[in-house]
Amino acid sequence: MHDLVSLSGVLCSLQKAGIPFVVMGGQAVGAHGASEGSRDLDIYLAAPEVSVRRLADWLEQVQAQLRYLPPLSASVLERGHTVHYDVPFGTSSVVRLDVCTRPARIADPENLPARAMPYTLADGTTILVMGLSDLIQTKKTQRLKDWGAIEMLLAASIATSPAPSEALVRVWLAELRDPDLLQTVAAAQPGLAARVAAQRPALAAVLAGDVAGMKDALLRELQDGIDADRAYQRALTSELEAMRQDARRTIPPSVPPAQ
Repeated sequence: MHDLVSLSGVLCSLQKAGIPFVVMGGQAVGAHGASEGSRDLDIYLAAPEVSVRRLADWLEQVQAQLRYLPPLSASVLERGHTVHYDVPFGTSSVVRLDVCTRPARIADPENLPARAMPYTLADGTTILVMGLSDLIQTKKTQRLKDWGAIEMLLAASIATSPAPSEALVRVWLAELRDPDLLQTVAAAQPGLAARVAAQRPALAAVLAGDVAGMKDALLRELQDGIDADRAYQRALTSELEAMRQDARRTIPPSVPPAQ
């Protein structure tokens, strides 16, 4: 398992190459104080009109290997795909680098860096880590472990925020999935909870004292999120299959297939 400390060399190298990025995925979860074991380094690539070329040059310089299709290109990233490379790290390790420019469920990715959290590495280098609200949205996948990561993120945020802003409390009320924490925060902020409840049935049930209704609504949120991600991924998978078929006709068999 890697963490941001052990990955600092890769991150500093990316930064020195002038590649604007925001760390997301499991490493971002860890930076927010939660624990999610990850061997990957997931990044959002900002300003793709200039950064794709810089990243391509950097990947060549560090002798990164394409893990599977699709290869890096602005058009592939623009359609919502993630590209996957193995980057040599240290004397014998490899960092699995995953890169995207249109993270799932982020409506305005161009504004994502402005919402990111500064994070200082051990050597003093400051990088950007995806902000809490954006990170939560990207974790609403088909994998139950990602929904568990949302709960860990929010619990860590509450534990480390003795004087939270109204904006942060609003995120808690809109996203908390632990019934006890949701009820506790709603009780502490009844006015704000009433406003957020207009868009969240689970929270409305909390305010009505309907515990069973709250739990049912939380389950519906989970299922709706899983269904939405399944539909989103189905469209991307169709495109990847077409790329795989093209690759079989046009590239040597030594290049790994899409997964």
